[in-house]
Amino acid sequence: MGMLFELCFEMLGGLFDFLLLGQFSYLTAKRKLKHL
Repeated sequence: MGMLFELCFEMLGGLFDFLLLGQFSYLTAKRKLKHL
């Protein structure tokens, strides 16, 4: 049971990181386009 919970937690953490990085790169890309 604990192992399954840990696996789900890891997956959620990875997804969260991916979403955060995606948003960050999207914002930086928008800024770069504005500068151009």
